[in-house]
Amino acid sequence: MANRLTKIKVDKTQLIIFETIPGESVTMGDTGEIKHGQVLAQEESTGKWFKYDKDGSEGKQIPRRVYKGETFTCGDNSKAVVFRSGLLDKALVVGIELTDYKGIAELERNGIYLEEVK
Repeated sequence: MANRLTKIKVDKTQLIIFETIPGESVTMGDTGEIKHGQVLAQEESTGKWFKYDKDGSEGKQIPRRVYKGETFTCGDNSKAVVFRSGLLDKALVVGIELTDYKGIAELERNGIYLEEVK
């Protein structure tokens, strides 16, 4: 009897492998251009979202969400939809180094896991 297992082909252009909680709309700060898969952090004083900055302050050094829309330039108070929880292809995540273990641990604490898609 032959083995009935078949290989599943994975689309290596899809950021989201699976999403456990639907995305949410957030208010962006004046952060310039953001790309699909951009890691975001929330500024503590305003509650607005900015690009994650490992060396930042006021909460910008804590990665919490990942942007899941098309590339666009954020003005102050722009709206963006972000990924809140689930599994992402780490090759398509932007703005965090794979050696930033503290940042990746913080994403995992917030329910976002990065995995290599083979």
